[in-house]
Amino acid sequence: MAKRKIAKFVKYLLLPALGCCLITLIVVDQWSRYRFGASAYQMAGRHLPREIAWQKEQRPSLKPVLLIIEKLIPADDRYNFHPIEAAGAPLWSEQWTSDLAGPSTNFRSQPVKQDLLGRPAPATRRELLNKAFYPGHDIQVNSPETFKKALKNVRPGDTLTLAPGVYSFQGRSISPRASGEKLAPIRIRAERLGEVRLQFDLLEGFHITSPHWIFENLEIEGVCKKTWRCEHAFHIVGAARNVTLRNLFIKNFNSHIKVNGSKAGFYPDGGLIEYSMFINDQPRPTSNPVSPIDIVAVNDWIVRKSVVADFAKAQGDRISYAGFFKGGARNNLFEQNLVLCQLRHQGGVRLGLSLGGGGTSVNASRDKDNSIESFGGILKRNVIANCPL
Repeated sequence: MAKRKIAKFVKYLLLPALGCCLITLIVVDQWSRYRFGASAYQMAGRHLPREIAWQKEQRPSLKPVLLIIEKLIPADDRYNFHPIEAAGAPLWSEQWTSDLAGPSTNFRSQPVKQDLLGRPAPATRRELLNKAFYPGHDIQVNSPETFKKALKNVRPGDTLTLAPGVYSFQGRSISPRASGEKLAPIRIRAERLGEVRLQFDLLEGFHITSPHWIFENLEIEGVCKKTWRCEHAFHIVGAARNVTLRNLFIKNFNSHIKVNGSKAGFYPDGGLIEYSMFINDQPRPTSNPVSPIDIVAVNDWIVRKSVVADFAKAQGDRISYAGFFKGGARNNLFEQNLVLCQLRHQGGVRLGLSLGGGGTSVNASRDKDNSIESFGGILKRNVIANCPL
């Protein structure tokens, strides 16, 4: 009699209950994969440890049970950094082929103005007057030494053209002091992207504190012996208004582009980043911020038609951003950019584009006001893909 009761219990209650539980687990797992790109088991490993730690503090009597549950939960797989084997990510600019976003080896840095009939357009009176005041010179450089010397003597309207080759720099930063003019900016360029590669064993790369500079057609690589040391390829700060970064390929920095105000209350407004690529070969071994486009407390910046890929912070909170405007910033724009969080390697928490980032301290915010991180910021027609939660 007892055996019959046990058989009925198993047949009519236990097996259906187990079947329902199994179906529920499969449905939840499939939903988790669809919604979060990870299995329910992986999501438990990501989010339950903090809850269990809190419960152990609040309810000490449940600690033995919670310890057993803790052992059953998998480690957070987001922090297992490893390469993506079959990825075809570009190592250098010539391997990037898209015409929609990112750098191009066929980019024309100085398009000729034309009228409706296709003829060269006549110069305006203002342009003629500007040419008289700032005639400008095309200065050719072919070594790091001649480049540094030329930077000390540039004037508004001058163009520094680097001869093809690899240029290596060591120290803290390259800090030009000259200022360009609105109609006569100072330009640093190569004739064609891929011909000139700048290797920076520098903390900050170009440290720009004066207005109206243009950088074009350059490959820039961080090669610091202590990998975490290469903070920025460009640090644009204070009075450095209207700086343009165009058709660049930059890799292996913590925050490739850093923009912020100065303690004196000057802000580098009105900048432009376009047709460029920012990428890292490996997750950055640092607890410092890792955000290829790190723009704080400035107004009227545009970031468009650029590519940000493979940014990750391997230490600290392991959270990184592709780019953000924050710190009381106004009227900034992310437009038609491509963000590929995981292209050649994966792991960590990688976020796309943001208006606010992780927040800003009062002292780093515009006019020391961090009540609102971004006013009038716009993100439109961007593609953001392969970002783990």
